[in-house]
Amino acid sequence: MAFLTSALRSAVLSNLRVAASTVEFKSISVVSAFTRNFSSFLPKEEVESRIIAQVKEQNLAAGIKVELSSRFDKDLGLDSLDKVELLISLEEDFGVEVPDAEIDKIHTVEDAVNFFISNPSSK
Repeated sequence: MAFLTSALRSAVLSNLRVAASTVEFKSISVVSAFTRNFSSFLPKEEVESRIIAQVKEQNLAAGIKVELSSRFDKDLGLDSLDKVELLISLEEDFGVEVPDAEIDKIHTVEDAVNFFISNPSSK
């Protein structure tokens, strides 16, 4: 049966007059494929600067240097209401809703950055 299939394929292919072009496929690493499919495509630096700017814009940390490691409560002096207001403004800025369960996990500027980077809907 395999011989018959091979002979039939050869006969059909020899009568086709289609120009065959070679196609090169670029190899895609697993990491880049994962990043392309599951990331927000926003550079981390952009997300960092937007979040830090938002903290400064709301005058939540007046006179305090805002860094990635800055804790909202201890370093920046935000109470829970200030933190929620900040996250609401970040939701509007990035177009992503922060679930209540995630709000309790966001304690630092870096936590917020990682949340918005990991969300593919961020804009």
